[in-house]
Parts: sequence; structure tokens; C-alpha cells
Amino acid sequence: MGDLRFRLPLAGNPRVNSPYGRRVDPFTKKKGAFHSGIDYKADVGTKVYASESGRVIRAAKHVALGELIIIDHTPNAKDGTKFLYTMYAHLSEYSVKLGDDVKRSEQIGLSGKTGHRVTGPHLHFSIIESTTKVKWNATGNTGLTSSSTFFKNPEGYYGVTTKADGLINEITDERG
Repeated sequence: MGDLRFRLPLAGNPRVNSPYGRRVDPFTKKKGAFHSGIDYKADVGTKVYASESGRVIRAAKHVALGELIIIDHTPNAKDGTKFLYTMYAHLSEYSVKLGDDVKRSEQIGLSGKTGHRVTGPHLHFSIIESTTKVKWNATGNTGLTSSSTFFKNPEGYYGVTTKADGLINEITDERG
């Protein structure tokens, strides 16, 4: 078992445009819509950093979320333990590719305003926690419902030590 200590994915003290949790959907105007992460105000081209070390398991386009990166922070975890992922969405570009191992605070891309569910330039950041390995299909969908069952409030992870198995520093040559 090891420790993870997540950091903000942007430098400084970025402004929150839209917090995690229930909100009025900016597109449908429906009250009580679940927002699965935090939207940080960021001009197009703002540097985005890995919140914690891990392995890139997705660096590709998603219809709604645009260019996105997903990092697996527990690539060697076993079912029944804690799997932790971070997702960085609406990017203008990324500097990592599928399979790359990244270090905490390493620049992984630039913020943007890509995807059809974007209201302006920002970074959408999510933390996903599961007890089974999450599989992303070719379109970037997980089959997970967008709820607090899997999507956690990132503010609850910043600067806090999180215990987990299968961390990146426990990776051997065998890719999981």
C-alpha cells in the first residue's frame, strides 16, 4: 500500500467556474443536474499538470468533453481494492500519449474549449474512484453513471494523503 497526494491540475489558485455536485445544467437549464468534476477558469493554452503520478490510459477526443486525458493512478491495483483515476477535459492539446507514465506536477497538456459541452475556455477536472478497473471504450465512455458513486469531489483529495494499492511506483515491466 502506498500514498497518493493529489495537487491542483493548474498553477496558482485557479478560480472555480462551476463546482462539483448538483447544479443548473448550462445547456438544458435543468435544475439538479450532476456535475462530475470541477470547472476551473483557464484561458486557452494554460498549462495543465498531472495531479498525481500515474499512467496515461486515454489521450484522445471525446464528443462532449473534447480533447481529454485520463490517468490511472493505481495501474497495478486488484479488483476489490481502490482504483483512482483523474480526468482532464476540454484541452486544446496534450503532450502525453497512451501508455506514458507521468510524474506528479508534470505538464500533460494545455487547457482549451473543445467538445460540444463546453461554455467557454476552462479545464474540467474529475477524480474517479472505483473498486473495479474501469474500461474506456473507443468513444471514451465508461459505462459508469455520472454520479457521486464513482465521481468524487476533487477538493476532498487535494493535499490529503490517500492510501491505495498498485501505485505507479509499484509498476514493473509488466503493463496492466
